[in-house]
Amino acid sequence: MTTTTDLTGPATRTPSVGGPPAVVLSLLTVFLLTVVISLCTLVSGVAVPTPPTTSLALAGYPDMAGTASSFLGVARFAFGGLAAPLVGLGGDGAVPLGLVILAGAALAAITYARTIRSTTERALT
Repeated sequence: MTTTTDLTGPATRTPSVGGPPAVVLSLLTVFLLTVVISLCTLVSGVAVPTPPTTSLALAGYPDMAGTASSFLGVARFAFGGLAAPLVGLGGDGAVPLGLVILAGAALAAITYARTIRSTTERALT
């Protein structure tokens, strides 16, 4: 059976792979295609596991699936709404975008590691 852990691991690693090149490439004078490839790597890491992860998150709440789904949607838009002004505060260029991507990837990795650790500790006791 597929678990949320199986799907969220790649989702936290791929932005870590796509984020640093976005920062480095934005600091250099490079072709637009290289930046686009870096951002495609980033987005594919989020787009692939999102639908099955959402399904697994909703599986535990069949009696209120609509409410749970709307909560997940609000959370996605809220995080996007918090990240967008941070990019704008950074000024022109792609460097602020790359830094916000790195910060988001780092926070996701920390959250993932803490969740896995607490889940493992509960399973062992």
